[in-house]
Amino acid sequence: MNSFVDKQNNEIKNGTYMMIDIIEGKDISLFSLFPEESEILLLPNSYFSKDILTDHWKQLVGLPLSVDAIVLSQLPTPPRLLLMKQSIDQGANIFKQQLEQLEKLNKELQEKLKNKDKDFDNEKAINQ
Repeated sequence: MNSFVDKQNNEIKNGTYMMIDIIEGKDISLFSLFPEESEILLLPNSYFSKDILTDHWKQLVGLPLSVDAIVLSQLPTPPRLLLMKQSIDQGANIFKQQLEQLEKLNKELQEKLKNKDKDFDNEKAINQ
């Protein structure tokens, strides 16, 4: 809530606070440049219902009364979009498997390089 307060004057700012309740989405933190932001990928054409918080609810959750507070609640995906969701899930799983394989190969290569360095150092010591 500190982002709604002007640090110098300790005055409450105007603005919009939005809370989004997600029921279907994919965590993309693993692929993000900013994993600490916990980004969620939503399907195209996701459906939401919208509620505006009253002053009473703003006070209950600790929001300044001067801000507009909106709550978006995701609705279940319509059946025509479920096929697209399945394709996205399959693609994400394939990508994750490929990433795991690359990490495994990288570890193996790092180990081989260490062994080569050791072999090189041993050969160098023998030749001296």
